Amino acid sequence: MAEEEYSWDSYLNDRLLATNQVSAAGLASEEDGVVYACVAQADENNPEFDKWTLFYKEDFEIEVEDENGNKNKKTINEGQTLLTVFKEGYAPDGVWLGGTKYQFINIERDLEFEGYTFDVATCAKLKGGLHLIKVPGGNILVVLYDEEKEHDRGNSKVAALTFSKELAESGGQ
Repeated sequence: MAEEEYSWDSYLNDRLLATNQVSAAGLASEEDGVVYACVAQADENNPEFDKWTLFYKEDFEIEVEDENGNKNKKTINEGQTLLTVFKEGYAPDGVWLGGTKYQFINIERDLEFEGYTFDVATCAKLKGGLHLIKVPGGNILVVLYDEEKEHDRGNSKVAALTFSKELAESGGQ
């Protein structure tokens, strides 16, 4: 295959999903946080499975409770929840992806990995989670792991960092 025909989806599949350490991966723009390329392991129980359902849902409302116990509605823009993690260093309403809420765990600023430095955020949900890594080229790598598929937080993070290093070496292109 010619190099210019090699898509981000193919690259994510061959260099990250193929490690069997992650269940899905995507690239989001650092400008709006919206995922523009993604791959995911097939769901044997759902022949209608669409990988995009893991990474994107139109803006929607959730109910949040303020400090006085009053319930209010809040509009969730998933891309903005990703960006908030890197801008603010936390995500009070969680990180939302594909309509699923991930609890923000931590952010590691300037994490050094094999000669490269990245900002890495980790979020969790029941039996899984995700890693967000700012990578060269104005992108955010989004990596999901699923403990029911024998993935774990540590190995999926190493796979994500290895992929991020490859992107850094290529200048993010």
